Amino acid sequence: MACQITEIAQVTAISSVKAKLTLNEFEAREEPIDDFDPDNWNWEETSQGSSSATSAVSASRESSQWLQKSIVSLSPSGKILVLAHGKQLVVLNAFLSSREQTREPVTEYNVTSHGNICQPGEEITAVLCLPLISQLNRSSIGTEWTCIAVGFSSGFVRFYTEDRKLLAEQEFEKEPVLYLKCQSFKRAAHSSAQEQPEELYVVYSGSVVTLPGFSLFQTLRGCRNQLARVEGNGSGSVEAPPLVHTKWGFAEQDQVNDCQVIGLPPVNTYDHLLTASLYGGFEATAKSSAPAHDLVIAIGRKPYIGYHYTIKGATQPLIVGVAKAVSNAFNSTQGFLSLKSYFTGSKPAPEKKPPKTIEPAEPMSCRFGLCDLWRQGEAIVISPNKMLSVVCDSLGRVILLDNSSGVVVRMWKGYREAQCGWIEVRDPATKQSSSSGSKSKSRPRTALFLVIYLPKKGIIEIWAMQNGPKVASIVVSKEGRLIYTNYGHVGVNNVPVKGSSHSLFPCVYLHPDGAISNITVPFHFALSAQNNKQAKDIHLLKKLRSILKACKHEEEEEYVEAAVLDIANLIKDLSCCEAALQAMDVLLASKHTKSYFILVAVDVILGEPETGSTEENEHNYKTLKHTCRQLQKLIQFFNFLQEQNKNPPSYDSVVSSDTVTVNALSVDLLTSEQEMDTLFTLVNEVCEQSSGLGSGGRVTFQNDESSILMEFLSCFDLGSFSSADQRCIVLRKDVPDETVKRIAMTVFQDWLHGDNSTSEWMNQADASGIHAQSFLLLALHFWLQVQHKSPPNISLSTVLASDMLQLNALLNNICTLAGEGEITIDTNELSPWWEEPRRILFSATQPLKALTASYVCRGVNLKIEMKLGTKVETKSTSSDVPMDISGEEASTADWEELSMDTVQWNVLLRQLEDLAVLDFVLQQKIKVVVNPLPRTLKWKHTPVSLQLVMDKGKGSISEYVAYWIGTTGLHPKMLVEYDKKLQEEVVSPDKREPEAAEEAAAVDPKALQVLENIQRLRKHFPVSLQCNPLLACLFWEFIQDRAQLITTPEVASAAIVVLHAIPSLALRQGMCSLLWSLYLKQDLEKISKFFNKKTLPSLENIGYYPRHVFEDIGHSEAKLTSYLYFCVQFLDTYFEAAEDESGTAKKAVNLSESIWTNTNASPSLSEIALSKPKVNFGLLELHLQLVTVLYMVVSFDMKMPSLVSSLFDSAGQAAFFLELHANPRLPSHNPSTKLSNTRTHFLLKVISLSMQNVVLIETDNFSEAEVSGPRVDATNAAIWMGKCLELASSWGISTDILRRHQVCEFYTNGFDRLAEEVIMSIKDKTLLASQLLMIVGQRLQIAVTHSDDLAERISILSPALTNWLENVKAGGAYCASSLADTTELVGLVSQLLPEDHSERRLALMVHDACNTITQITHDL
Repeated sequence: MACQITEIAQVTAISSVKAKLTLNEFEAREEPIDDFDPDNWNWEETSQGSSSATSAVSASRESSQWLQKSIVSLSPSGKILVLAHGKQLVVLNAFLSSREQTREPVTEYNVTSHGNICQPGEEITAVLCLPLISQLNRSSIGTEWTCIAVGFSSGFVRFYTEDRKLLAEQEFEKEPVLYLKCQSFKRAAHSSAQEQPEELYVVYSGSVVTLPGFSLFQTLRGCRNQLARVEGNGSGSVEAPPLVHTKWGFAEQDQVNDCQVIGLPPVNTYDHLLTASLYGGFEATAKSSAPAHDLVIAIGRKPYIGYHYTIKGATQPLIVGVAKAVSNAFNSTQGFLSLKSYFTGSKPAPEKKPPKTIEPAEPMSCRFGLCDLWRQGEAIVISPNKMLSVVCDSLGRVILLDNSSGVVVRMWKGYREAQCGWIEVRDPATKQSSSSGSKSKSRPRTALFLVIYLPKKGIIEIWAMQNGPKVASIVVSKEGRLIYTNYGHVGVNNVPVKGSSHSLFPCVYLHPDGAISNITVPFHFALSAQNNKQAKDIHLLKKLRSILKACKHEEEEEYVEAAVLDIANLIKDLSCCEAALQAMDVLLASKHTKSYFILVAVDVILGEPETGSTEENEHNYKTLKHTCRQLQKLIQFFNFLQEQNKNPPSYDSVVSSDTVTVNALSVDLLTSEQEMDTLFTLVNEVCEQSSGLGSGGRVTFQNDESSILMEFLSCFDLGSFSSADQRCIVLRKDVPDETVKRIAMTVFQDWLHGDNSTSEWMNQADASGIHAQSFLLLALHFWLQVQHKSPPNISLSTVLASDMLQLNALLNNICTLAGEGEITIDTNELSPWWEEPRRILFSATQPLKALTASYVCRGVNLKIEMKLGTKVETKSTSSDVPMDISGEEASTADWEELSMDTVQWNVLLRQLEDLAVLDFVLQQKIKVVVNPLPRTLKWKHTPVSLQLVMDKGKGSISEYVAYWIGTTGLHPKMLVEYDKKLQEEVVSPDKREPEAAEEAAAVDPKALQVLENIQRLRKHFPVSLQCNPLLACLFWEFIQDRAQLITTPEVASAAIVVLHAIPSLALRQGMCSLLWSLYLKQDLEKISKFFNKKTLPSLENIGYYPRHVFEDIGHSEAKLTSYLYFCVQFLDTYFEAAEDESGTAKKAVNLSESIWTNTNASPSLSEIALSKPKVNFGLLELHLQLVTVLYMVVSFDMKMPSLVSSLFDSAGQAAFFLELHANPRLPSHNPSTKLSNTRTHFLLKVISLSMQNVVLIETDNFSEAEVSGPRVDATNAAIWMGKCLELASSWGISTDILRRHQVCEFYTNGFDRLAEEVIMSIKDKTLLASQLLMIVGQRLQIAVTHSDDLAERISILSPALTNWLENVKAGGAYCASSLADTTELVGLVSQLLPEDHSERRLALMVHDACNTITQITHDL
């Protein structure tokens, strides 16, 4: 690994950042000069061109060097980046996003706050980000918030939050702040070292201020909390206390440009006595130990580098401090006026506060310095361990300084304007040794590197310390910025937190385009290049990778032989065990590795003597040897398998000449013939549907041997060298199933269909070091995926029986490898040997194949138990000796001693047999033709396993079968009727009536096939496949896809049909309650809120519900009309079920078989539905009214603002969308007159709009149309009228009003025959006659005014009748009616009006006028 500079983040919108920093003002200053005339000057054209080019270059250079003018600070956590220039401060936060091209996550810094934070006359001179550690979880590093410390030219230091809100401020000097530096808490590295406290340093040209971290960060936290309270209250201000600090001055140095606080340097007794002797002379006396003091290294002029010391505890005398305080008090004018007001009682006039006095700095003594009159120090950067410092000066030199001795260790020339930083790297070998459990207490090795950025050259150089070489030189931009962060999280309160003292990115490079790159250096670059074994090994590993990569393109034999020789020599040259282990990892991870490459490497490592440098790490040496031995065994076994599998398997000769009978198989497997007959009957049925039995995929052979080998080796765990078992190679548990299947096919492919020797395979398997149980697991994986096909003239049963015998022989041989002692234990305990095989069969998605393997495994287990004498007698455990599952007491003679493993195998066999029948049925594709469901579910391959069934819970069988019924389209009524007839046949078998199956076959043979399959499954699952749980699950399958339910009316119709067919009213009500609480309640609440608004958009043009309502459920363009129609049907069904079931009590029923019951399994859908409480009948009726109203509004596009508030009172509105079993206050049965009128008006409007649903039926029989009028279909209008009558009955509105309005609407639209059918149901016929008389007048008015002989018709009418017609108001668009219909209608009106009615005479006059007009029309 080489030194790298990798991009870790990107600052977005650089131009915007520059604009906010006001760094692009020079662009605005470039204004064109319109009045420039080149003739007025005697410059040549070349001079003009060169001048303009020079100005353009200088402007471009000024634009690209914006980073050099800015002040930059990056938070140690990497979350905050702050840039400042002049008066502007820009804060950027890190966000995680993804690149559009690669979709890889990348960190981006976006501007979150910016602005001017300076007072008049100030500028920003220093910035520092201080991430405060979270106080909630001190065990891990987490940033609670970041404080931004800013230094100003006025001498103030202010502390801000991330959004530039001021927390605290204090002025320490009257001069500009040069630098802000921070030091994180570090515990002492050893007993003689001192711990490093948290401190913040403010550097001025004449002093340095130290702020203790404990008090500072506690104060900042308090100010932040106070700021939050002020913002919450909306008033007040943050008042920060004075900050605790100490200030030291540079009294003996002329100019200071930068300084670094070293702290307490390590001083021994000799250095102390030497210093005292030189300072005091020969006869000076010295103390035995040096006083505590701090070292501050300052750079500047005279001296160039000064060593300043502060004596801890040397403060000013107490009397001096008291005198200064008294002097300040008496000199204060405010204090004098306060004393005067005490005696005179007058109030002092407000005076301005006197300026705060700044305490002078405590001078430090400069004991030592490096003097150079021609040199001036510009910047100093201290190393992380504080042993070294690097100084940049005005002469373009970079000087490496030893802090303890004051000696210049090294100097680099020609490094003008250099920017420096440090990188400390730990030895990765030390981390590995500590993680491996080594008891060594030695400190981890660390390497120190100096990073120098040269803007003049555009290069970043990395040097090894102290006298190491230059390890890297990286070319970068000349306008970038090197950011060095030498501190970590703060605010730990002197409590050590692992990793808190280090920065996440100590040394980064900020590109001018905004990219941020991290600089990383490997540890081995700090080691000597001549004697470094690790560096040599790294070089050899690189060479090994190049050799393997070259093998991809070269397949010639000569090149391969040369590659083998190169790999052997390379492995020999490796010095460390760690490198050898890495080399083996490289070989195993490469796609181009050959088996002989690994073998030659293993031979070289195993052939080395156990002496020399390999004994330096005994653990690594033993691990290396063990790994090589195990790899050698595996590769040899793999090569043997490749030789065995060279010829593809021959499926045409899988059966021997001796026919295998079912009887012979049952004897070999210790089963009954009945079990085998049942098994092979099911096998033959499966074969009728498919060509074979198995996964259906033929074995594929890959040509790339390297990939097969790597996959083979990656599947095994080589174990530990401390294992006593020679066969410690086991199958890894994290290998994907597909990979395990391919490896199993490679291992056992030749066993089933090959002609090779069995004993040879056994010997190679024994020598491979693979544990016997791993072979057992691979054998089961192989069996579950292998396909059985029958050659011509041979049945599949014979083929399967032969293969089962082969599997039986294989498992017996594997058990022989393991030894009988490892397999069997006490009969009252489960053997670990069979637990994992049972788990594989339990999770197998091919139940029939798992059933055959279970028979073989049980037979092998019984043979081993019989051989060891664990069974009392040899007796078959077949199904003809049934297990006592029902709990009845069996006779003593029928008892049989069974081991726990045998019992588990028996239970597994019974479950797999049931599941195999289920899987056989689910794979059938059947479509019912006669009377199917409105919509069927999409058929899909449904893999089933015992694991899936148990995990899904008690209702899993019902769910599987219900979905399959939904794919067939079988109408649920057929299933209900079929069950009833079966029950009748059971109750009265003597009656000579057609059986249920015969009746179903007469309807549809496909339906008969579905019903027969369901009846067959009920023999295995009698409880789960009852009609009630089946239809409940089928209903839920239809409503689960909410998108289809909303957008497809057929799906909703099918769901309602299934819901209606559920026989149990309690279960039907429970399913309705589930659907309401999970889905419909939330959707309908949103819809009702939308329609309750005061203003509504029209749905006329869009035809869909507004987008924002359905955006939460993901269907922004769902048709609302069909959805509300489904809701109305659903609530109608819910209402009927609740009404019919209100007098019955729910009964607890068992909805799962006992053998399938899992104690921790989730309850079935039916159990959940039955557990729902009873519904409040009145509350359900109220919601039915609301949904019906919404359906009417949407169907007819009615614009009715505040719909819910207008049609329902306050009690009804408060009760909406509560739980339906709640008992709120329901609306009154005597509503107010205003509410009744509004409801009546709404229903009358719906009846009027429903007339558009009356459809004319075209007919070719004109004579019939002339006699009886046009034929119409008013089915939909009748449905709407029925809903209006239901609402009127619930709201207490007279239905007679609605029927009269309906009759009037029929006559108005010309549907006289429909109106005549309704008239007989109206009670107040007199009022109806008055209303119809107006319709007659409107018809007569149209007949008179729209005729050609208008004058003649008017002359027929009497004056009174003419005046009445003139006063008749046209009520809208009326359909043209014949004069005969009008005459008939007025005759009806005359009959309905009593003789003493005031309008009867008018009706007779109209009747006579109609007859006269009709007679005139016939005469013409």
